[in-house]
Amino acid sequence: MLAALLINILFIHSVHNAKILLASMPQGRSHTGSFMPLINKMKEQGHEISLYMEAYPDETNFGLKDRMLKIVNHTNPFATEEFESFQWKHDFVVTSQMFPFFYGSTSCDIVLREHRNFFNQMVNEHFDLILTDTLFAVCAYGFTALNKARANHVLMSSTHVESATGAMRAHGINFVLRPRQFMPVQDVEFKPELFHYRVTGTFEWIANFIISGFIVNERMKYSLAPVVPSFSFFEYQRTASSTFTDMPSDLIGPFPRTNDLFEYGAYCPTPKPLTGELLDFVSDPQSKGTILVAFGTVINWGRVPRKKFDAILDTLNSLTDYRIVWAYNGHPLNTKPHIFASSWIPQVDVLFDNRTVLFFSHGGLKSVKEATCSSTPAVFMPMFAEQVRNGWMAKDKGYAEVFSKHILTAENLRKTMKLVLENKSFSKNAARIANLFNDKVVHPLVQGAHYMNRLLRYGGRMPEYF
Repeated sequence: MLAALLINILFIHSVHNAKILLASMPQGRSHTGSFMPLINKMKEQGHEISLYMEAYPDETNFGLKDRMLKIVNHTNPFATEEFESFQWKHDFVVTSQMFPFFYGSTSCDIVLREHRNFFNQMVNEHFDLILTDTLFAVCAYGFTALNKARANHVLMSSTHVESATGAMRAHGINFVLRPRQFMPVQDVEFKPELFHYRVTGTFEWIANFIISGFIVNERMKYSLAPVVPSFSFFEYQRTASSTFTDMPSDLIGPFPRTNDLFEYGAYCPTPKPLTGELLDFVSDPQSKGTILVAFGTVINWGRVPRKKFDAILDTLNSLTDYRIVWAYNGHPLNTKPHIFASSWIPQVDVLFDNRTVLFFSHGGLKSVKEATCSSTPAVFMPMFAEQVRNGWMAKDKGYAEVFSKHILTAENLRKTMKLVLENKSFSKNAARIANLFNDKVVHPLVQGAHYMNRLLRYGGRMPEYF
């Protein structure tokens, strides 16, 4: 009896003090930020969580134990002028997905060539569970596959489960009947009753599987060859114990799934009241409201093509009836007094301020969710990845418009922004969706942490019922 009691005490202690590693893509501030609400909930419950990321050379560790690999004398493979130019000139289609994986492989080449000791340290360190980004974290896949403690790994998706991952994991999702990950900006619609949408969905699903399972796999296999003789991305995904996704089905819609796919993303951030200079700025009694302009961590305003930048600047300068808060990291600006530009803006706090009437953004999932939570109508101008689909989710529910960067002129952008600002249906729909989004029996982060803890109770894997 006493022995059984001691075993139970040790078992509970191990669950509540687990060593967990979160391994994100290189310079992956955005992806890590998507994972952090769940990670912080796990920290609150007593778990020790470390963060691995290849940083060029610096990046925040988000308050986690530091396993950051700071790489000097190299530029971030994801921050090339070529990639930044691509974002403004081209659409991100299914074949574009391979290039970020190639960048992740290039980063891993550097790690294994110049930082092999650090890689080996990660191989040999004991963790109870390893959480790896589903995208671009090539070296993390390598040291997880080699981990001496044989820690089980979980796939962490910062968006909806990619169709290749869903197929490799056999999650039971019919991606032909789901909105396409790389929805074209010239057709921001999803009508599965029409043959055209089912055909294009089928093509994208097959293409994504081929690209991830064969083309990308060969590039990653080449990078990891010095340490993993025959790496298989298919096998790595297949053998994961579960998948966690930040995409709420409240936005993308319900879908069938297996019991090892968990979502935790239908949460809202906690805002703080505006203070100081920013509060004084938005409190102008003559203002019709605040417009927030923020395009995430990837867009460098100093490298935006001149004509497109001028179109945005001219549009913002013309909206003199509003106070405009712009998260801006480019060259010095010549703006009118109604524009407040700063390299850092408390985005959540501005969105939740009751004076904010419009959000102009790129349509990253965090931005779409923050617009949803704060009941803020939006104009989304997608730049890359799945951002067209993210914008579609808000457009489909009636509180946003999706604007194409290919028709970016001051006249076109101003017309779209005025439409959302002056049509009250956008704000009414935003308020309605926010109420539905927050109406949960169990808080999604509490539920997500429960499922993560259940994995730990069973040695990092799903319980076996049969």
